[in-house]
Amino acid sequence: MILPIDVISDVICPWCYIGKRRLEKAVAILGGQQEVRVRWLPFQLNPTMPKEGTSRREYRTAKFGSWERSLELDAQMVAVGEAEGIHFAFDRIERTPNTLDAHRLIWLADKEGAHDAVVEALFRADFTEGG
Repeated sequence: MILPIDVISDVICPWCYIGKRRLEKAVAILGGQQEVRVRWLPFQLNPTMPKEGTSRREYRTAKFGSWERSLELDAQMVAVGEAEGIHFAFDRIERTPNTLDAHRLIWLADKEGAHDAVVEALFRADFTEGG
């Protein structure tokens, strides 16, 4: 019997990337004793984001009150990410994107059985390669 797991996330969310790593660890603990089917479902954190995205600095300053506060939060996330094997490179990210097309791509990849690889690639592209 397959254990279905629905993950509702946005690829712009660094905590969702952390959650993906932690879910992978939990599934690995099962050691193949249980077949798991993870399904990635869309949630847009910023549904009103312009299609072309916006300046990360402007967006984060408005969201967190100052650029300095945003940098403090990034530093905390870097530490959490390192513990999970994720090397966040927030300094490389210039824009905060609209993720609607990313969710469409994940949906299409699911039809081909490649959704997990696409989700991983999108997280990695944004957070470790700088978008």
